[in-house]
Amino acid sequence: FFSVSLPFCASMRPYDEQRFLQQMRSAMATLRNVLERTKNPELASEVPHEYEDKYLAAEFLTNTAIVAVVNGLASIGMTSDATTKLIALNKGSPVSLRFASQETCKYLRETTRDVESATSVETEKTSTLFGRERTTTEKKTTKLITKVTEHFWDFEYTFEVCAFQGTNSAEKLRLCSRTGKTEIKTSTKKTPRPEVSCITPFDVNISYLLDYLNAELQPTFRIDRSANACHTPRRNPEVDNTLAFCGRLFSWCTEVCEYFTQRLFQVQQNHGLDLASLSTVGVFVPVVPTFMGPNLPSVQSNDEPTKPEASSSTALTVPVGASVTAVLPSVADLNRYLSEQQRGLAERFQRLGGGGAPPP
Repeated sequence: FFSVSLPFCASMRPYDEQRFLQQMRSAMATLRNVLERTKNPELASEVPHEYEDKYLAAEFLTNTAIVAVVNGLASIGMTSDATTKLIALNKGSPVSLRFASQETCKYLRETTRDVESATSVETEKTSTLFGRERTTTEKKTTKLITKVTEHFWDFEYTFEVCAFQGTNSAEKLRLCSRTGKTEIKTSTKKTPRPEVSCITPFDVNISYLLDYLNAELQPTFRIDRSANACHTPRRNPEVDNTLAFCGRLFSWCTEVCEYFTQRLFQVQQNHGLDLASLSTVGVFVPVVPTFMGPNLPSVQSNDEPTKPEASSSTALTVPVGASVTAVLPSVADLNRYLSEQQRGLAERFQRLGGGGAPPP
């Protein structure tokens, strides 16, 4: 559920060059299928560019990452309207997301049933008739009846994802919630789960994300090149804060995902769901460090932004401005990247049997 909603954050693992290169090759193959045939994106390291382009690329990619994260959060209930409300709240005190869950396990009934275990035994008997021996085989079946006592328990869970300002979690904005139940069968009258379990909430501060979204829900990330703390396109406070936020968000997603896969999903057996679909493999991450080759159409052409298809996710675009140069992908290209991300998320929910993103 959460692992497919925020695949971008899955990249926040220790750096592995071979894994990175494999991811880039896979992403490049997807880009060539998504873009027009006249476009030929290449890794930034393969295209000549100026030093200033590195700053522009860092800003462009970070703005793309912000949109990708918002799209992922939209699939778990943080819609455009909810995001607008949270931006307003964020002007006062920091805003956090919280995942909370409660479980109960109540005794239902006791049943007793007979289980038959049939056993066949063959014996040979030798007899003499008129001086001649004759051997006959007899089959005898015995039945062993065992009384089996079974106990049934009603297991119910409720979880929600909400947002709140500061420490005032009582006044929360609920983004999504769900309640479900199943029966657990045991051979003894010993509760298989605690009668009541209130899971310690998982919180993550998302003020960074909201700080860089304007009233039109467009990303506004910029690097202050004039600041004394700005040394390179990578070594500056803005990028450092970005990486720190992505790390915190990744940790939050991991905790929530492990709650489902290692705790909740273990309760019900034979549920029929393809839990392998929870993998992020195959979900396109639109944050790809590419430039367009100099011999291909540039952003100065008459490309019109292509809006992503309507879905349960929030469709955003990176505005045209100083952060887009002739070597960077166009806004129309970027929107195709985002459409592919949204398509992959919707497809993954379909595989899980939900028919789309989970309802709020």
